[in-house]
Amino acid sequence: MVAIRTMLDDRKLAHKVNELLLVEPNITQKEICAKLITNWHRLKYLETQGYFKLARRFDANSYIVLSDSMSTFDIGRNRGGVGNALQKIKAPIIVAGIDSDRLYPIRQQADLVSALPFKSELNVISSPFGHDGFLIEVDQVAPVIKKTLEIATEKIS
Repeated sequence: MVAIRTMLDDRKLAHKVNELLLVEPNITQKEICAKLITNWHRLKYLETQGYFKLARRFDANSYIVLSDSMSTFDIGRNRGGVGNALQKIKAPIIVAGIDSDRLYPIRQQADLVSALPFKSELNVISSPFGHDGFLIEVDQVAPVIKKTLEIATEKIS
C-alpha cells in the first residue's frame, strides 16, 4: 500500500484523481498513485524552489530553531495558563482560518475566538488548497486583511 502525504484536503486530492480518470478512464489505482507521487515536473519544481528559495537563503540551523520555537511556544507559560494570558490582551484580534487546513485546523481558530476576552469573529476562508489557501484565495483573504488594517488605523488615529 502506498501512502500519499499532502497538505491538500480530500476534495482537492479527489479532484486530481478525477482529472486523471477523465483523461484516462481505464487507469488503474496503481497507475493513479504512480502519477500522483512521481509527477516529475512537480517534484523538480519543489526541488528547485527548495534549493533556490530556502536552502540558499537560510541556514538549516536557523530553520530548525524557528520550527522548534513555533512548536514549543506557549502563550500561557509563566502567565497563569492560556486563558489568563488571553484575558490580558487589550488590542482587537482578527482571527482567520482555512476550512481545509490540516496544519492549523479551523477548530483551533474557533477555540481562540471563544477564549478571547472581547467579541471577535472567526473569518473562515473556504478553500480546497489546505494551508496554502491563504496564498491562493486572494478574493477571500483580501477583505480580512483590509478589515485588520482599518482597525489598526483607527487605533493609531
